Parts: sequence; C-alpha cells; structure tokens
Amino acid sequence: MNTDAWRWISLAVPLILVFVAVSSGIGVTVAESSPAGVASPAAVVMGSDDADPNGEPDSNGIDPHVDPDEYAEPGDSEALRAWLANRLADRLRASVAELEGGEYDRSKVYVGDGYADHADRYGTLVDETGGYDREFPEDVPPPADAFDRAGADQRTLAESVESYRSVRSAYDRAIVRGDEEQALDLARELDVIAADVATVTDRLSRQFAGIDPVVDADVVETRTRVEAIDEEIQREQSAVRSDQFTTARIQAEADGGTTSPVDPVEITGEVTLENGSETVGGEQITVEINDEPHSVQTRGDGQFSIDYRPAPLEPTADELRVRYVPDPGVDHLGDETTVPVSIESTEPSVAGLEEPDPVAYGETVDVASTVTVGDEPVAGAPITLSLAGTELVSTTTTTDGQIDETVLVPPSVPSGDRELSVLVVGDGHALETTSERVPIAVQESGTQLAIVADRDGDGVLVGGQLATVDGVPVAEQPIALSVDGNRSTTVTTDDDGRFEENVTPADPAGEVTVTATYDGEDGNLASAEERTAVAWQGSGGASSLVYDSRPVFFLVVAAVAVGVILSGTWGLWRYVRRRRHSPATHSVLASRGSTVAVPDPSPTEDDRSESRSETPPIISTGSDRIEIDPGGPASAGRADELLERATERLSDGRTNDAVRAAYAAVRAELRSSPEEGTLTHWEFEDRYSGPQAEELASITESYERAEFGPATLTDEEASGVLVDAHALIKLADENGSDDLEGIVIET
Repeated sequence: MNTDAWRWISLAVPLILVFVAVSSGIGVTVAESSPAGVASPAAVVMGSDDADPNGEPDSNGIDPHVDPDEYAEPGDSEALRAWLANRLADRLRASVAELEGGEYDRSKVYVGDGYADHADRYGTLVDETGGYDREFPEDVPPPADAFDRAGADQRTLAESVESYRSVRSAYDRAIVRGDEEQALDLARELDVIAADVATVTDRLSRQFAGIDPVVDADVVETRTRVEAIDEEIQREQSAVRSDQFTTARIQAEADGGTTSPVDPVEITGEVTLENGSETVGGEQITVEINDEPHSVQTRGDGQFSIDYRPAPLEPTADELRVRYVPDPGVDHLGDETTVPVSIESTEPSVAGLEEPDPVAYGETVDVASTVTVGDEPVAGAPITLSLAGTELVSTTTTTDGQIDETVLVPPSVPSGDRELSVLVVGDGHALETTSERVPIAVQESGTQLAIVADRDGDGVLVGGQLATVDGVPVAEQPIALSVDGNRSTTVTTDDDGRFEENVTPADPAGEVTVTATYDGEDGNLASAEERTAVAWQGSGGASSLVYDSRPVFFLVVAAVAVGVILSGTWGLWRYVRRRRHSPATHSVLASRGSTVAVPDPSPTEDDRSESRSETPPIISTGSDRIEIDPGGPASAGRADELLERATERLSDGRTNDAVRAAYAAVRAELRSSPEEGTLTHWEFEDRYSGPQAEELASITESYERAEFGPATLTDEEASGVLVDAHALIKLADENGSDDLEGIVIET
C-alpha cells in the first residue's frame, strides 16, 4: 500500500473512532459555560434565595472582584463580557421585582456595590475588546454607559417609590384626622416625588434601550414593569391633585396672525386662579406653546410675554396651543387655551454639496452637506438622496444639521451626464421642501453572461450568471430566456447574479438552442447575450445546473455521519498535502462583496516531486482519456468540444467526469506554449500568472477533488465548475490573442 493510502487511513481511523465514541455516549456533556473562574450564567437565578444580592462570593461561586486581566485570551474576554452583560440585566430585573413587592432595601441592594463592580468590569472589557460593532441612536446610550447609569437610576427609583409610599401614608392619616393644612403640605410633597419618579422612569427607559442589544434577557419586559410602577404613582397623584390643588386659568393673545422659523410672534397673557380675584404674579412659571416649554417670569399683575418661533419641524397649523404647566409642588391645576396664529413654512439652505468623481455600477458616492434655516442648523430633517431620479437612501440630518452618507450606484441609473440630488422633505412642516443638485458622470460597465443548459425530462434546465467584465455579480436583474428563437420566460438574478429556470421547447428535434439575453439599455450596464445548444437524444436527467433548490425529504443519520467523516478526512488530507500555499481565491462567479474561500490549491514540495513523476499529458474522465497535446496550444474548438463533453457527462450523472472534462477545456484554452502541456495540474496552476489565475485555482481545486479525492462531487458542485469554466473561457476569448502575449509563465 502506498504512502498516500496509509496517510488517508491514518487520518480516517481517528475520525471514525471519535464518531463511534460520541454515538455510543462516550464523551462529555457540554453545558452552557462561563469563563474560567466564573460560574455559569445558567446557574445564576437572580432574586432567588441562593443568590446574595450584595455581590460578594455567593453559593453560585461568583467572585465580583476577579481581575478581568486574568482573562488573557480574546475568547475568554468576549465570553466574560457577554456573561457580565446578562448578569447585570438579571440584577436589574431582580431589583424591579423586589420594588414591585415593596421590598425597597432588597431592591436597592441588587443594584448596589456588587452591581457597580460588575458594571465597571463590563466597561473595562468593552474597551479592551474593541467596543461595539454597531452604532446607537443619539438619544440611546451605548451599553456600557447604559448599565452604569441604569444601576444609579434604579436605586433612585427605589428610593423615590419608597418615599412616595411613606409620605402617602402620612397624607392618608392627615385626611382621616381632618388636618387640611397638613394634607395640603403633604400633597405638595407628593407632587414633587411623583415628578421625580416620572423623570427617572424616562431615563431608565433610555438605559434599557441601550442594554437590550447585548443581552439575552427580556429587557423590554423589565422596562414595561418599571413604567407600570410609574403609571400607578401618577394615577394616585392625579387624584391627590384633584382633591387638594386650586384650578388656574390662562388667557393669551398674539401680536400677529402668522409666524415661521425665521419670523417670531409675541404671545402675551395672564394666569389667574379659579375665582379670578388672585393672579399668579411675580413668579417663575412654565408656559407651553405647542408642547414647547418656555420658562417666564410673570409681572406683579400676573402678565407674561413670550417671543415664539416655531421649530423647523413643527407641523403647520392655524392656531397655537398655549398651556400653563404648574411646577411640581405648586398647588395649582394647569389650564390651556388657543391663539389664532398660522405657522408658515420657510425654505431651508442646503450647503456644501460637492460634485463627485465619475462613478460606475457598484461604486460608492460620498454625500456631505449641511441643512440650515437662517443661521441655525436643522436637526432631524428628513432627507432623500437620489441619482438621476432614482432614490438611493432616505435619512435625517444629525443634531448639527449634517448629512454624511455613502451610497451605492445601482444598475438602474442610466449612464451619461446625470444629477445627484439632496432633497429636504418638509411636507406638512414649517420647513419647505427643497432640493440641491450637482452634476455627476455615470459610466457604462461591460457585462458577461455565462450559461449552461441540459435536458430535463420534456424541458431544458437553464442556469447561469450575470456579472460585470470584472467578475462582480449583478443582482436583481431580468434575464430573458429564449428557446430556438422563441421567447420563453424572464428570470431574475439572485444576490450572486445567478439564475436557474426550466424552459420548454416548442418542437424539439435534434438540437435545441437556448439563448439568455440581458437588456441594459435603460441602465449603466451594457447588454449581453449568450447561447448554448442542447442535444435532444435519449432521456434527459438534469436536476440542477447552478444550485439544487429542491427540498430534501429524507435525512438519514448514517449517511450524514459518513459524509461528515469523509469530508473531515478529505479536508485534513488536503491540508497536509497542500500546507505550503494558502491564498484566498475566488471564482469569477463569486458573490459581490465577498470572497469565496477554497481549500489550499498548492501541493507541498514533496507532492510537487511526486506530481512531476506522474504522466501529466493525460486527464482521465472515467472511461475517457483526454490527451493534452504537448506540442503547442490547442485550438478554441478543442476547448468547446471538451465543454460539450463535460455537459454530457453531467447529464449522465457522472459529476467527477464532468469536472475532469471542464478542467481539460480550461487547460486547452489557457495553454500558450509546448512546455505547459507536460505540467501536472498543480505545476500548471502554480506557474500560470495570467488574468484568470484566481479562477484557474478554483477550478483546479475542484479537479483535484474529482480526480484524486475519496468522494463523488455533487451535482451542485459539478454544475458550479461548469459555469465557472464557461465564464473563464469566455473571458479568455474576449481578451484575445493580444492579451495572451502579456501572460508570463514562471520557470
């Protein structure tokens, strides 16, 4: 038995033994784990009797003072970071549960020093592990800050609720005694506390929004319970106000009939108490105009004056709502009136938009600008960015009125001299809809279609891909399919630019010609067309040419196990055989924006020595023997002949033979000197440095598996190789003989 065989067996046997051991129950049970030295999160039940809320070492083995520096490995730090986040969320939940039950001390202990230690450690780990991989809205704090603030706010909430309950008990006793003066004083105190509860609840809601993305716990449920506590207190306090406070009255008028963001209007008025004999004079009061609060000092006679200017995003209206809002603790009930003033729109300014460089499909455009009204930036203004009338993105301005977006050029934008526009959408607001435009040149990009087809029962299964000449897949584009010149159907490319469809010939006889056409007339991609012929003898049996999308109805455990063992064995053997070379290659049909990694295509030096002793000019395809003429380059017709043979082998279900023939076609197409005909597949791939080097590496890898591997390639894998081979040969043909002169073969 040769060395390779023993190597294969030596790798396969351990894997088989591992599988048998696991299947027989020999092994270990892996529970949800925590970093070394830290108890499993699953073992921590916050609020239970076995957990000490003080944060000291408890029955769960948790030590809050473990130094995060002890977790030197990145994986350990990430695991500890995630565990701490969930631990902190559990403590917040437990604190709220205790607060609901009136256990104020326990509620505060859960977010006491132990919580603070955990929050500090979490913040340190966030800094050490590179922060977060997402951005947070401006009104939502990042998780580390949110955890820290939530602990303090939860303690404040517990203290405020406890204080409210205590004072409310005293208030009820004063009512029972008939002590009206004491009851009024306590009602004012309750009003201040209730306002504190509302304020801290609002802050906690923002903290929970920041925490939610990084924890497994149901933070939304915890936030809802906090809000329910606040709502209960506000209902109680509303009844207290109604019983104890005096109703106030507000009157107001304007010195004009219109206003806008650049044209203020003066609102004057007066606040009196219910009987009208007493004014609220000489006091600092709060008056809201259309929900915008204004703090104003009343004169001795209770009169006030406010210069009101609507915000740019204020809705247009025919009247203003003017409301007196007593400060917490003031024993007045508020009042509201309206003033007939119309809010009109103002045209904003869009500044700083610059003309971009020429662009093409798949490239990006950076858009930067500033929106202002008068000299003031407009925050939160709705913005739409468009290219040649095609909407690319909708966004809003930042707090300082900035627009900073990067947009991708889609294929639907026509090529030529076009316009990039920034549209400020002001519909229904005190901001007029305004646009700013700059010219931009959109260049046309060439395209290529690669298709394969095979008979499938009474029809033809057609598959292929649309890509640019640079190999970038084009998604969501229509491909028209015709059979023998008759339009059959239209399919749409997927995210990888691929398509697959069954078409039915009208009158098949001998040979059927399938044509795929892409019409790029209305966009920035050039039109493309490709055709292929399908023999109509015998019975067809293609199942899939690009990918098999049919459901798998049966999953046999034994088959899966064997597949895992063989795949693992093959991967390890390939790794040992070709450990020297590991470039990340990709097919010409690789998906946009990603690299399709394939196993290392280079042999070791020993393997190269072995391969040189092989008989390189012969490529076997099962019963076939394809001889590569070492005397010089093969003709284009030879490559086409081999591709046809590959398609036939695929139709017959001989996937490995199909891949061997496709590889032979590629060798025939790319070979440019007599010496190359004598090279092994890896020597040829290693020395070739032409424009299709990466594509050749991918196909060579598949050929290696088909020729020397222990398993038969699937229909899907073989179909992909055929599509790639068609595309590579088409690219080589389009480059022409002049391009081939520039190819360097390393010797």
